[in-house]
Amino acid sequence: SIGQNSFSGSSIESISIPSKVTQISFYALTSCYKLRIIQFDAYIDPESITKKIFLNDKRVDFMVPAKL
Repeated sequence: SIGQNSFSGSSIESISIPSKVTQISFYALTSCYKLRIIQFDAYIDPESITKKIFLNDKRVDFMVPAKL
């Protein structure tokens, strides 16, 4: 899992989430103003992504493989 505030305030522009990640916690990617792309290496259940992983951020594109 990616814990609460893990990347908060970082200057990352993209992130690739490996298939072993099964949960993304509150504010994990908050205030990452340069972040534009989140790519998942495998399908992830949308319910496992906490609704408040972002705060005060611009548009971010999600790239998620189709569920098999």
